[in-house]
Amino acid sequence: MSTPRLSPTSLSQYIRLENCERYLRFRLVPADVERLEKRWGLTIQPLTPLLKESGADFEQNIAAKLAAKGEVIVDLDKEDLQETLKWFREVKTPTILFQPTLESAIGDYVCSGRADVIHLSRDKQGGLKVLIADIKASRKEKTEHRLQVAIYARMVQCLAKDYQIPLADIRGTILTKQDDGSYPTLSPNTPTFDLDTYLSILDRLVVHEDAVVKRVANQPFEDAFYHLSYKCDGCLYNALCMYDSAERLDVALTPHITAVEKRVLNDVGITTLPELAKLMDLPPQGSYELKNASSEQARLDILNNRWPVAPNLPFLVQRAKAALRHFDPNADYRPYLIGSGFGTLPSDEEYPNLVKIFFDAQRDYLQDHVYMISALVIGPRGEKVVVSCADSPPNDAVERSLLIDWVRQVIGAMRQVSESEQAPVHLYCYNRYDQTVLLEALKRHLTAVASVPAFFDLLTQSPALTQPIISFLADEVQERLNSGRVCAPLHDVARWRGFDWKDEKYEYYSLFRARMFDNRRNVTREEDGHIIPSKGQENEKDRFTIEAASRFNSQIPLEYAYAAWNCLPESKEDSRLLEPFRQVNLEMLTSFAAMRVRALAKIESSFKTKARFLDKQPLYLPALSGGADPVDLVQSLREFLYMEHHTALQANLLNYSLPIERRVQGGLAMLLKFIRRVGNNLYQFHPEFGALGLDPVLIMNSCKLKEGDWVVFNSSDQKISGNQIKHGRLAIVEAISKDEVVLQLLGITFPDGDFRYFHNNRLEPSAGGFYTIDPMSDDLNADKILDALANVDGNTFFNWLRETPVERELNPNLGEFYRRFADLIDAYLKNRNRKLTQRQHEAIAGHYDKPLVLVQGPPGTGKSYTLAWAILARVAAAAVQGKPCRVLISCKTHNAINVELQALAQALQQVSSFASDQFGGKGLRSLEIYKLVNDPGDPVATGVSALNAFEQKQNLEPILQKPFVVFGATSGGAYNLMKYRALGGRNVDWTTKTFDLVVIDEASQMSVPEGVLAGSFLKALGSMIVVGDHRQMPPIIAHPWKDEKKRSATEHKPYVSLFETLVDRGFPQVKLDESFRLHEQIAEFLRANVYAKDGINFHSRRKEIINQLPPLQPYVDAVLDPHYPIVVIEHTEQASQQFNPVELELTRPLIDACVKHLSLDGRNGIGVVVPHRAQKALLRAEFPNLAEVNSIDTVERFQGDERDVIIVSATASDPDYVRNEADFLLNLNRMNVAISRPRKKLIVLASRSVVDLLTSDLEIFEQSAIWKRLFHHYTPDILIQSTMNGFKVSVRGRRI
Repeated sequence: MSTPRLSPTSLSQYIRLENCERYLRFRLVPADVERLEKRWGLTIQPLTPLLKESGADFEQNIAAKLAAKGEVIVDLDKEDLQETLKWFREVKTPTILFQPTLESAIGDYVCSGRADVIHLSRDKQGGLKVLIADIKASRKEKTEHRLQVAIYARMVQCLAKDYQIPLADIRGTILTKQDDGSYPTLSPNTPTFDLDTYLSILDRLVVHEDAVVKRVANQPFEDAFYHLSYKCDGCLYNALCMYDSAERLDVALTPHITAVEKRVLNDVGITTLPELAKLMDLPPQGSYELKNASSEQARLDILNNRWPVAPNLPFLVQRAKAALRHFDPNADYRPYLIGSGFGTLPSDEEYPNLVKIFFDAQRDYLQDHVYMISALVIGPRGEKVVVSCADSPPNDAVERSLLIDWVRQVIGAMRQVSESEQAPVHLYCYNRYDQTVLLEALKRHLTAVASVPAFFDLLTQSPALTQPIISFLADEVQERLNSGRVCAPLHDVARWRGFDWKDEKYEYYSLFRARMFDNRRNVTREEDGHIIPSKGQENEKDRFTIEAASRFNSQIPLEYAYAAWNCLPESKEDSRLLEPFRQVNLEMLTSFAAMRVRALAKIESSFKTKARFLDKQPLYLPALSGGADPVDLVQSLREFLYMEHHTALQANLLNYSLPIERRVQGGLAMLLKFIRRVGNNLYQFHPEFGALGLDPVLIMNSCKLKEGDWVVFNSSDQKISGNQIKHGRLAIVEAISKDEVVLQLLGITFPDGDFRYFHNNRLEPSAGGFYTIDPMSDDLNADKILDALANVDGNTFFNWLRETPVERELNPNLGEFYRRFADLIDAYLKNRNRKLTQRQHEAIAGHYDKPLVLVQGPPGTGKSYTLAWAILARVAAAAVQGKPCRVLISCKTHNAINVELQALAQALQQVSSFASDQFGGKGLRSLEIYKLVNDPGDPVATGVSALNAFEQKQNLEPILQKPFVVFGATSGGAYNLMKYRALGGRNVDWTTKTFDLVVIDEASQMSVPEGVLAGSFLKALGSMIVVGDHRQMPPIIAHPWKDEKKRSATEHKPYVSLFETLVDRGFPQVKLDESFRLHEQIAEFLRANVYAKDGINFHSRRKEIINQLPPLQPYVDAVLDPHYPIVVIEHTEQASQQFNPVELELTRPLIDACVKHLSLDGRNGIGVVVPHRAQKALLRAEFPNLAEVNSIDTVERFQGDERDVIIVSATASDPDYVRNEADFLLNLNRMNVAISRPRKKLIVLASRSVVDLLTSDLEIFEQSAIWKRLFHHYTPDILIQSTMNGFKVSVRGRRI
């Protein structure tokens, strides 16, 4: 038997296609392709040759550029492996090989291919230095590009070994088109990537015993998982999957089903459309609630408790019924989705003078420019079509001219069809990609003409700021209609809604048939269930139509444009593929563009029910021609507040609108039965799960509500709207479990405003009554921040954000004072076997002349105590100068404030005992510390006084006038302090500046607007210390800011943390570098993988390890071996999303051993860190003693905490869920926080699907690479391999 072959392209495409096992199977087992091709009479057609030609042109341009620089270029495109080896052996001077052949064995496979470019040189000892480059004509680097280079690198390594070629160095890089469109160059100094990470991925894919390639090749064809989505358009084999799905009526044909949902359904035995469709029965006409099928109750009970499927199950069932109707005309279905909303389309009745703009943008992905834009502008006075199209492949100048012409014509058309100069305007495009294409093009030319930025701002208007301005018709179709077709491109949906793709001149469905209108085939089903192509002689009832190819994409295939420009490749091998496109000329192309926007209008008009009560304000149309104002920082921060709140509010309203059982399934609500009143405004309830048919344990595992949450409390006796739920009585969750919920019902309410709402504070629970709780929608701080933003003129800190302040001329003797004060602290610490590090000394005594200094505090670096000493040094310096020093310490959370105030109080007690008056001792001993609290019972540290600004407002002024005083408060608390000191306590006096020093701690978790509020009360000559670590947890944000195109977002980046914003602005920094918590081995891993990015030599001197256990069982003995401070546990379970029973079972014996044999308690000894509350609930139920002291918690809540032993449970294992949630689950900052909590031992549990995550998105992949480095490189020793609960388990570590 011949050795199987595997090409680098196959693995690269496997990643690009979201790890599609079906694609990989076809590449590995060609016999499967041949069998299916023969069954259905198909021929696999290669994809567009345009990319191939474009790539070749790009490579030639790079070669020409290198040759012009004098580089030695050797073209091996026509040569074999021996010629490549000859150059490897004989090269003496730097030489660049183009298209060299490589071939070698990798694992059980022979890999061969041509690398794009290899740069060869020699080191001083004569060893061969190799730099492999993959050339991509795109501007964006992808993960699969790097993997392809890694494959070539492994082949070079193998060839060097086989042919005894001394290899000194091998590196990899990707050459992409530069942002300005220029071509990159290649030299030994070209930036490279971490090749080792990708080589280890290659081994996991191909070489290891249980490698993906081996498993997929050897398992039955039917077991290779696949999912139909937009990615399939770029796959050679999509027709085979479409036919196969139709033949088996696979559940993959359910429109808009996700890969995660498909896996869950498959897990419970639902693999076909009929099995999914029969789970629920449609209601009679006029009724709007599906009924569970009694025969399917067992499956429904399981699915209703599976988080990824439960909330969406009624829609999946309806879509499956519609899909089934294409195979069975008698299948019952509705052409609309029961339970859908009213969408975002403005009502024609409410806005008869509405100006509608339907637009369509076409992108040349080879040139990365827009080549054609069309619009249909409709208003009360008629309609006008605008089409602008390039007459050749577009460059920057062509795109600019195109945009200017189109924007001007559209603005003119708007004024022409409108009844007046002021009119409401709404834009429509098919999907978000169309909007992105146009926005990115406009953004490239914002300075071209005044109307371009004005139109850009119109396209990016947010309903949070002004009004809803754009609707995406594909979203409307997906969320409200029910076509039953898995692919829903513009041309198909328009045809379904009654649009005729022809006019008096052209039949567009014929002209543009290839790769657009060609994916329908008539078939018949044979007695054995197989489908065969229809011969046209069958009974019509036996014939049905299937989607025969993947057509998710709505863009016009680029070949038509290149045909119209006479720029299609002329090669004979491509002639047959390109022939169908050549009949299209420029007039036909632009006519088709005009038809496409008319098709958009047809889809929009087919919706008879539209969104009422949309607030459409008229726009002054001439202003669109007059340009747009620059975006200042205040506007950017204001818009950030409004958009954040709007996004969170819309998510809540969407959740409120769901039936209570679906809200509970989603983890964001609870149904409660009132039991009794248990205290002042405290009420006890019993959670009701049985009434909803839900499992209490599973639901509590997925419940996102927690103690301390503010919620809205409503009666469930009557149906109320989502908006009414928003106005329910405010309450705070005091206790929550599957058996009991205790609420504190509040009596507060607000006038309805932008951020806070009226609440029904008179709702009282009655005995035996049923009630609901849902997350509160109010933002209690935003109004305070807006007030601060309206008064920034005198805000010292805000002015520093606008313009970096200069150093101050201070008393030259102060520098000596600060140094001596720090030495005094150091001497005190030495007597207690401690010592300030150089960086701590700098934080205390350095940069005193800088108005603002940043302190970066990596994990365990003594940040709190360093900051405390630094504050006391400032107080002492003021005291010896006879000046006051009033300090505000502000943090995001009350807990963080308490930690810092406790450290300050302890440091003050210590320094007061040894600081003489010449070191400010008198001022230090008179220093008072206050914590702003909401309730009298709120905890404060010893040495700290509680201060309720409202209750003690009569005493505030005397306290604030004390010469040496510290206040700890959130930014909102600081606002209240200033508000209640004023006469009447109604308004803040923004001209009164109180604080000489403002300290902001945990600034990496604080937003810039919160920082502006905290800094509002700093004196003009005051100073700030801002402490944080932007490598740990960032602020929690609701809006998808990375995708936001508004100029205010892209120019000022208001979503970035306060700390990172100040770092980017270049303020002076002190970077603490020694951890007093972590074992030195853990610190070294974090240095190499996290803090090296900041130039921090992060380290630890700690060598303490856990005690040796007595022999227990091999698995526990291996994991808890004290000689391995870092241990990773990898398992093969792959079906979990937000909770994982397998990881619970792997954790259980470890916790038992730590508690029983190491005497580690939850308060200080052992902790478990998880990503989701569901896994937290599962573990807390199992280990109540640890739960009592919050020793099992999420990453966010564990920041700042520490234990001797930390177990990190990655939890998620479903490969598609991990891929979809990778930006959250595998985020570098989250991982940094999780693994930096232990003092002696770190244990990380993860499924192989977490460790082996492969995604085309390079940014997400690089974020997750720390997991691969931890599992692949940093823990090389295999301690044990076994099987537990049917899953393989591998334990590895690194011996000290």
